[in-house]
Amino acid sequence: MIRSEYLNEYKVSIQFNTGRIKVIDMALFLSESIDPLISQYKNKKKFRAFRIDSGTLIWGDNDIIFSTRDVFRSELSPVAHVI
Repeated sequence: MIRSEYLNEYKVSIQFNTGRIKVIDMALFLSESIDPLISQYKNKKKFRAFRIDSGTLIWGDNDIIFSTRDVFRSELSPVAHVI
C-alpha cells in the first residue's frame, strides 16, 4: 500500500504499488467488534485519522493494523486483528 484516502462513511480508498486501487468498507468490521480499542473508531472523526506506515494500514497508536495482504485480499476480521 502506498496511498490512502478517506472517501465517506467508513470507506477508504487504498492504492497499491501495482497501481491497483481498492475501496474497503470498514462498517461491518467496526459494527462486529466488541473491543473498545476498535469500537472507538465508529466515531468518524477518529476513523478518518488512519495512515499507511511501511505498507501497513493503521488507526491510532496501533489500535487497528492491517497488512497489505489482508487489505488486498479483503480479509478484514475484528476477531483476527485485535491487538
